[in-house]
Amino acid sequence: MFAASANASFARLTAQLPGRLELAVAPIGSGSTEVLGSNEPAHGWSTTKVPVLVALLKARGERGLDRLTAQQLALARSAITESNNESVLALFADLEQMKGGLVGASRYIQGLFRASGDSETVVSVAPPPPGAVTTFGQTEWRPSESVKFFRALAVGCLIPSGETSYVLNLMEHIESSESWGLGSAGFRSIAFKGGWGPSPSGAYLVRQSAIIDPGSSRAVAVSVVAFPNSGSFSTGVEMLGRAGTWLRRELRLTPRSGAGCAATE
Repeated sequence: MFAASANASFARLTAQLPGRLELAVAPIGSGSTEVLGSNEPAHGWSTTKVPVLVALLKARGERGLDRLTAQQLALARSAITESNNESVLALFADLEQMKGGLVGASRYIQGLFRASGDSETVVSVAPPPPGAVTTFGQTEWRPSESVKFFRALAVGCLIPSGETSYVLNLMEHIESSESWGLGSAGFRSIAFKGGWGPSPSGAYLVRQSAIIDPGSSRAVAVSVVAFPNSGSFSTGVEMLGRAGTWLRRELRLTPRSGAGCAATE
């Protein structure tokens, strides 16, 4: 997936950044996941809004999209395209009602991770700390495990094709104010979701997950996390912007045969 020069150029890139960068890429078709950086677990923050929506659609059963109310559809659009916290909390409350509360809803989302091939990620149920809003946003999610979920979503392994297209379409129409990093890197087509929040050090952790060229045989799932040494959210955004430019230059999108629903390793 990467050019032969990728490892060396990634080292040069990270040496110039005001912090640490982690990156994982998995082909939607056949092939292995490639990881650059330390691949440490980090809060999923608002990237976990996508699993919440997918879980609600799945919980609705056959033709789950048709079973969402007009209000839920509006909430879903706001949660994904605007990253609205109140909207995703309302959707999560609906899932809690269906699955017996916080633990049941969280374990249901976790089941989606297991279905994608992620055997380690545990969806958080702890009360959000100051500065945070959701329990599930505190989930520790490695880049290598995050790409498994988004790959499985893109392949159609988690929910039916109509529901999959609906979620990816929302991710392809992120509001301009949220379209930084991978969303502004110049890819021909991209479905993505960002997330951010304070780390224990006081700096911001900023991350994005994406499917580049969705719907094609060349598509890949990407997860990138920026850990600024200090500073603000804007520092992390700048780091992801440079990571997106690097990725567009070094990534080789080539047609691949389908690999079914088994996650890549």
